[in-house]
Amino acid sequence: MHVPEKADVSSLHRQAERRLRSRKEYVIGIPTLQSTEQNGKAVADTVNILSGQGMRAWILVAAYMALIFYLSSLPHPDEELPKFLFEKLSDKLLHAIEYAVLAVLCYRAFRRAAGPFAAGYAVILAIITASFYGATDEVHQAFVPLRTSSWTDWVADTVGGVIGAVGAQRLIEHGMKNGIS
Repeated sequence: MHVPEKADVSSLHRQAERRLRSRKEYVIGIPTLQSTEQNGKAVADTVNILSGQGMRAWILVAAYMALIFYLSSLPHPDEELPKFLFEKLSDKLLHAIEYAVLAVLCYRAFRRAAGPFAAGYAVILAIITASFYGATDEVHQAFVPLRTSSWTDWVADTVGGVIGAVGAQRLIEHGMKNGIS
């Protein structure tokens, strides 16, 4: 039985890479035109996304969305929350704050745990996610007894999402510029 020497193996490897490049075939969804180093980085990025840190980022988003859903399910949320929130702050400001926090969590998750493409669009994806969830929340509230749905609440949710996502981006960029991560 012939065991190929190391030089033979690397020669075979180079031949295989040339054939794949000439045909522009794809292997496991990754273009073979990429270098081995790029393929390794892509695999490492995927592993990082699925790692504990990546999952924690999305678990925080899901938990906060569940909290919003729960609060929206209450016929009288003012009975469950501190009174000063409703006495000192307007309803629209509360909506904006609630969805600013959601957008910050979404920005963080898109930036850290959704891959390089999503990280580049983290601000817009966070805004879209917060706005869409705000719209579904308003539809949900239309079916809750003693609650009403309002397009102005959705606008406040979206404005809060914009403030949260842009604010998070600016804070992170400022921290990176100053060497804080």
